[in-house]
Amino acid sequence: MESDLRKLKNLERDFSQGTIIAEEGSEGDEMFILVDGKVGIRKEDRIINAVDEPGSFLGEISSLLNIPRTATMIAASRCKMICIPAKSVDIFFKKSPQSAYRLSRSLAARLVASERREEKTATEKPPAPSNPLSRLKALSQG
Repeated sequence: MESDLRKLKNLERDFSQGTIIAEEGSEGDEMFILVDGKVGIRKEDRIINAVDEPGSFLGEISSLLNIPRTATMIAASRCKMICIPAKSVDIFFKKSPQSAYRLSRSLAARLVASERREEKTATEKPPAPSNPLSRLKALSQG
């Protein structure tokens, strides 16, 4: 993977902390590979993830499926990213099967994590009663 990233040096861009890299609902005209830094992932005004592992793919869903961005990406620190135009994503993966494999594993891991979160949410206790006395009683017992 590292040799693949070196070949893409001319596609690198720097983002200062706080910069919106891509916005939820916008056109997915680029896929990103994190070289350095930390990126916050926000969905509907809520931070849902932070990515800081070099080589991580970001914005791949909209680029691969030609759909609007599913989340907003914000530079949580100064970041360096490789920006691959959506029209070149297929070529990139054909020339770098190792990267395609890494992306497949990453997407599979995200799917499993999402399913586990859903299972956990489904088995959690129901919310405390809305009656203030009942809530107080529930808090004192928990």
